[in-house]
Amino acid sequence: MNTSFLADENTSHHFVAACKRIEGGLPIVHISDWQGGAYLSVKDPALLMALRESKMILVGFDRASIPMHAGTLTREGLGHAGVILFRPSVPANAFGEQARLLVALWREACDWDWTDRIIYLPRNVPSFAVAESGAAYGRSFRRATLSPSAKAAVSMKRKKARTLVKVS
Repeated sequence: MNTSFLADENTSHHFVAACKRIEGGLPIVHISDWQGGAYLSVKDPALLMALRESKMILVGFDRASIPMHAGTLTREGLGHAGVILFRPSVPANAFGEQARLLVALWREACDWDWTDRIIYLPRNVPSFAVAESGAAYGRSFRRATLSPSAKAAVSMKRKKARTLVKVS
């Protein structure tokens, strides 16, 4: 796969410029410069679907909604082209640090199949941070899809839990 990146509207043009200074051949464009800025302020699912069609990986900071929408698209069978998100430990104005992290990942992973993949940067988080958060940070993962029977089982467990809380 020919890997190319789209920096979302929450990233800076300075970040894109820093990436180009470090690695002139890095295929990255800011969303305001992509397709005449037509996708500025577009809802996340529509943007992810457009990027899927263009085979572009989204790069940004929106850890609140992008993973949820990407997971939904994957579960619905539509999928996405890939997402790279910066962790809270990476300041929004640390353009050099952001660029170094992305360029290093690009050099390592330019031949990966990015379909439905979400990566958090930096990838190497100390083990105590992983243990405290309870999440598998530091690893790429693919969103799991639940079968209808598994969804029904989860729903039943939630209903039982609500019933137990009401009775107590």
